[in-house]
Amino acid sequence: MFVWSFQSMIEQAPLQTYCAARTVSAPANELRHRFWSQIRPWSKQGGITEATDAKEEYNYVNDIAFTPDGQHVASGSIDEVVRVWDVATKATRSKFKGQIDKVSSVAVSPDGKMIASGADDTTVMVWEWESRAVIYTLKGHTRWVNSVVFSPDGTLIASGSMDETVRIWDLGRGHELAMFEGNSSCVNSVAFSPDGSLLASGSADQIVRLWDILKREPRMSLDGHAGVVNSVRFSPDGNRIVSGSDDMTAKLWDTITGTELMTLKGHRKRVMTVAFSPDGHIVASGSEDMTIKFWNATTGILMRTLNGHTSGINAVTFSPDGRLLVSGAFNDEVRLWDVESGEARGEFDEFEEGSMSNSDENRKLLNPETTAVAAGELKEKSSAIASVVFSPDDQLVATSSYDNTIKLWNKEGVERWLLVGHSGSINCLAFSPDTCSVASASTDKTVQLWNTATGAVLYTLQGHSENVCLNRFSSNGKFLASCSSDKTAILWHVGTGAIWCRLEGHSDTVKDVSFSPNDDRFVATCSADATVRLWDVSTEVVSRTLKGHSAMVNSVAFSSDGKLLLSCSADTTIRLWSTAGAACGTLKGHTLSVNSAAFSPDNKLVVSCSEDKTIRLWDSELKSAQGVLKFAVAIRTVCFSSCGQYIETSRGVLDIGLFSLGSPSTSLDHLFTLFIKS
Repeated sequence: MFVWSFQSMIEQAPLQTYCAARTVSAPANELRHRFWSQIRPWSKQGGITEATDAKEEYNYVNDIAFTPDGQHVASGSIDEVVRVWDVATKATRSKFKGQIDKVSSVAVSPDGKMIASGADDTTVMVWEWESRAVIYTLKGHTRWVNSVVFSPDGTLIASGSMDETVRIWDLGRGHELAMFEGNSSCVNSVAFSPDGSLLASGSADQIVRLWDILKREPRMSLDGHAGVVNSVRFSPDGNRIVSGSDDMTAKLWDTITGTELMTLKGHRKRVMTVAFSPDGHIVASGSEDMTIKFWNATTGILMRTLNGHTSGINAVTFSPDGRLLVSGAFNDEVRLWDVESGEARGEFDEFEEGSMSNSDENRKLLNPETTAVAAGELKEKSSAIASVVFSPDDQLVATSSYDNTIKLWNKEGVERWLLVGHSGSINCLAFSPDTCSVASASTDKTVQLWNTATGAVLYTLQGHSENVCLNRFSSNGKFLASCSSDKTAILWHVGTGAIWCRLEGHSDTVKDVSFSPNDDRFVATCSADATVRLWDVSTEVVSRTLKGHSAMVNSVAFSSDGKLLLSCSADTTIRLWSTAGAACGTLKGHTLSVNSAAFSPDNKLVVSCSEDKTIRLWDSELKSAQGVLKFAVAIRTVCFSSCGQYIETSRGVLDIGLFSLGSPSTSLDHLFTLFIKS
């Protein structure tokens, strides 16, 4: 974001700007990597030292594209791969690999047979969709590529770059046909007209330009924005262009006369992305202010504002039939929306390994091939471990992998069972209190209950209509709860696999569900709608709705005596509540979304984990921080072991003694050094 915010300053005084930014950049900061190799000798002479403890907050989704059939979505992000999801299930599908730096833009060919990406390694890469084989690596740009797009007939690709040029590539032979010069700053966005005769480009010099493809010359310049132009798109009939800018506006232009038709005002921060609906009736705009706005493309009237993202919006695009909109944000979140109603349709599953850089060290930390447990090791040879969960009696360990399988291990690290049955990614594993069964929740919309003694499937629980986010057993093991992107939670009879009750009332994805330890009739749920709800299961009625968080609530948990409840949120806070519904305090300290939190067995401590890559320990009575552990990756779940001496995480087990109570924080180089559970 620094580069885009201060583009003009960088151009006027690049070395001075670099030196100022360098002192506060993180070790993996993009600006640091871009300039350090060239400026290192000078900066050393000037006494500039390396910053090592700044925080990386952003993991951008840079661009999004639907396939022509609307069944898949592809995105480019801060990592070096193109990621693809299934729209119906929101499950991860595949990756396209080959580029060696951040992917800034993606495009799918009109026939759906090819996919292209532009990256910061200065190349445009083209793959065959089905085989994922590289067809071309197009080289010519001298700085990173910000935008790529296929021509309507699929024979050409256009690319815009930080080198201030637009280039046209022939897909028949894989070489450069033309280079358009004339921009006085970087080109952020390019778009073909529907008939393929014109190309529009948006630049940091605040100008939208139209280029004649056949004549290979500029047609006109559209001057009116007061800030960097971030995004340009043609209307379906080709008569208009919409552009989004740092000046917090979107503008519509007449492509015949070059006249500015209207200015769309309403965003409070930069407009990063714009799109026309397929019928041309709606303009969508996404902004740093974390909102998406729908505008009437004829009158310019604001039709609707979509809220739900917890970070700035960097990409929006409509599905080919115009019924859906997909959006991508600075925090790597990709969400789906219903265009007609404006309702959220859920989030796409995470490619967890994609959130890290491609270095060998980070790859090892994120996808360990070995995980030490008790006296032995789990030697995961087939696929990277996605999550780890320990049985209540400490005799078994269950792991899920990115190949949709589950493995059960004994405490010596010997594999007992390979559990195969899910057709989608596994989101959650949970052991029953007696360790006789393990439940798995999946993006395939099912929960499966497995016998730990035989490895056999006991039941496949079907009832959710979308991705199942999580499952939990009741304290007596008689019931299992699951929650889903379909906005419901379901309680199941473990003995029969039948539905006990369905909890409906949340207006967005239900993120977590928790049974009261005192009475299984009382359940708490939390949701992306920013609320916590307490239910009397015997009546299937909400007894209380707890409001206070300003963003989605990710996790909810009861204290061991059932008197308190805690919730953690994307608003970076943890809130404590009485089960009567009264607010009992707020724990503040995390800098990004809090993923999970839990009470210690004696209720004196709270542990939490966050997207800020820390685990924090809190005094629940004093509401004060007791220690911080820093890691190389974000931890998804945390809870205390039954003895209270260990913290069980989605990545393994930590000894509570690791927290340095006498210092503000402790940094760990290796997360997966796990400790014996006695």
